[in-house]
Amino acid sequence: MFNFFKQIFSTKDGSHTVVVISDDGSKQSTSHRISPVNLWLVFLGLIGGVTCLVIFLIMFTPLGKLVYDEENVRESVITIQQKVAALQDTLEARNMQLQQIQQVMAVGKDTSFSVSSSLQSTDADQGRSTSQSEDVTQQSGQVNRIPPDAVLISNLFQRSPDFPASYPLDGTPTRLFNSSIEHYGLDIAAKAGTAFRAVADGVILNQEWTINYGYVIVIQHSEEVISIYKHASGVEKKIGESVQKGDVLGTIGDIGVLSSGPHLHIEIWERGVPQNPQNYLINS
Repeated sequence: MFNFFKQIFSTKDGSHTVVVISDDGSKQSTSHRISPVNLWLVFLGLIGGVTCLVIFLIMFTPLGKLVYDEENVRESVITIQQKVAALQDTLEARNMQLQQIQQVMAVGKDTSFSVSSSLQSTDADQGRSTSQSEDVTQQSGQVNRIPPDAVLISNLFQRSPDFPASYPLDGTPTRLFNSSIEHYGLDIAAKAGTAFRAVADGVILNQEWTINYGYVIVIQHSEEVISIYKHASGVEKKIGESVQKGDVLGTIGDIGVLSSGPHLHIEIWERGVPQNPQNYLINS
């Protein structure tokens, strides 16, 4: 067959007569004149016919949806774009968490308060005229104040805080106060779900959820003393509520980006200056 077509196409301008003889023994035969031009026309016509048939099937029959569906393609592209955007947001959030963890590992910070440099250099016998809101600020720049309608029982602030007090929960101290690395509290490890208590009478100054420390509770005591409790998994008190020494404030857990295990971080501040909790608490 290959030699047959080769012979036909070897003469571009000529034509050939093909005689077809029956192989059944009869003398019947047929002849056909074939030229290269006619063969090319037949070949091109077949290609064109197949192409038109495929286009027709794709455009005007349900078969085309199996090959190309513009609506499905558009929806798929939109879905992919949304997934890519969500992945970018997740990566940005994870990068922020990793940066915070790296910062904590480098400097050992575990507090949401900053210290006034003027108060650090002030002697203990200096007057208490400076208000707490000027000495203790949160990193967010906002100052939490006791709501005007908070019920402040007068006798809570008429007596001095009863220190030394017992630890706010039964546990093991794992990290001590160290102002040089800005770790202004005491870490006490215990089982997740262990309840912790108020170390003195006071009023809930602030209670909020933070990504770094889980639930954080701040209690205002008399004589400008504040206690702060971090890494709580649940809380029992609201802002403005009065509490007495020993009242359950909530439960601890391995909560917050800066947590390395179930524990309570407690800080004690006096007149805007962080104090070593071990000077105020005893592990009974």
